[in-house]
Amino acid sequence: MENDIRGYLRTLPPHVASRQAARLLSDAADEIERLQAIIDKLPKTADGVPVVPGMTVYYRGMGGVVQTTNEMCVNAIKAANGFILNPSGCYSTQVAADAAGGE
Repeated sequence: MENDIRGYLRTLPPHVASRQAARLLSDAADEIERLQAIIDKLPKTADGVPVVPGMTVYYRGMGGVVQTTNEMCVNAIKAANGFILNPSGCYSTQVAADAAGGE
């Protein structure tokens, strides 16, 4: 798509291309801001990563770090074993869960 936009802008007179490029950048910035607002509403893991359905998360169980897949995402994680977990008690990677130790 980037090449399509550049190709399109090259077909325009420079003063028009400049205005079009500025408008495209403004539109892109607005879209990024809109999408960031959606991401900001998602629950986060203990290491600050947004939680989404189907995401693999890690939590500290009695026997150490356990890996599970988030089967739903409505401010809670339904683990494959049926447990309901608070996202803030889970980690996005095993390394992060290991590093958290017994916190």
